[in-house]
Amino acid sequence: MAPFQWEYLTSLGFLLFGYDSTFGTITSMMVNWTAGVLAVLAIVTFVQTFLGAGGLLAAVLYYLLPLVGHFSFADMKTDNAVFAFGALCVLCGFVALFQTANDERERTSALRWLFLAGVFGGFGFATKATTIMVILALLPVLVGAMLHWSGFVAGLFFSWSVYAYKGIFDLNRIFERIGA
Repeated sequence: MAPFQWEYLTSLGFLLFGYDSTFGTITSMMVNWTAGVLAVLAIVTFVQTFLGAGGLLAAVLYYLLPLVGHFSFADMKTDNAVFAFGALCVLCGFVALFQTANDERERTSALRWLFLAGVFGGFGFATKATTIMVILALLPVLVGAMLHWSGFVAGLFFSWSVYAYKGIFDLNRIFERIGA
């Protein structure tokens, strides 16, 4: 079976109405626009849950970014879906980690939220491989909140070591890419 591909969902309009139909184009763009709306709702929920009343302002500031508007309304790229899945992964991870009570029911609920965070992270990674940056950024927070603040440092060094192993921090390669 093929992995999850966001392109299959965005091409749904063309499959239903044909490639030369206006409705096919509009339907395909609406699927991509829905991913942008899902990303905005994830931002609003995250900020209102953990930071207070600034959720709407954070979502508006996110959606005012020029590339977000372009990806939402003029292009059928996967970046809105990647951000939506990444934001939902972070939201579910934070809901699992930072709960108020410590009874057994809350603990099993936390495991379900962590499982859901993994599912959203997997969908994001299947959509575009750059979602690994979200997962590697969430890993130190997850380890630090579950174990100890020193777990945060260990998770941070692990994430950095993955980047270093892949040569992300190699200055010679960076200068080669930018032409300096």
